[in-house]
Amino acid sequence: MNESFSKHIQSTTEQNLKEIEADDLLLKQLKSELEQRYTALEELQKHGTKYDQHEVEKELEILEKLQYKYNKLEAKRKKLAKQNYEQISKFVDAYETGLSALKSDVNDRSVLGTTNEHNDSLTRLNTFQSK
Repeated sequence: MNESFSKHIQSTTEQNLKEIEADDLLLKQLKSELEQRYTALEELQKHGTKYDQHEVEKELEILEKLQYKYNKLEAKRKKLAKQNYEQISKFVDAYETGLSALKSDVNDRSVLGTTNEHNDSLTRLNTFQSK
């Protein structure tokens, strides 16, 4: 079971986690840039002249592109996190199923062993009584 995890799941989940961490850093940078640009845009709109209107429109375009990039990156991050969760959940379910089967097998062997011991003692008792 552990070998299966190491071979098939661990590398994928670790890669996804690395991507998520990188995306988190990029998201923080994008969020900071968005906040700075929104603040700058608000200042331009408050104190701007007709000439500044062109700058406002230019900033709005940049903000839209940044926001799109941010949303796309955030969606990718959520998708990777969901994949990791599902993959690990499947492994845990399989592990629990295997563990449950192992416990049942051990219990069955224990019951079988006890039954065999009981049968052996009955056989010895019957053999002793028949002499």
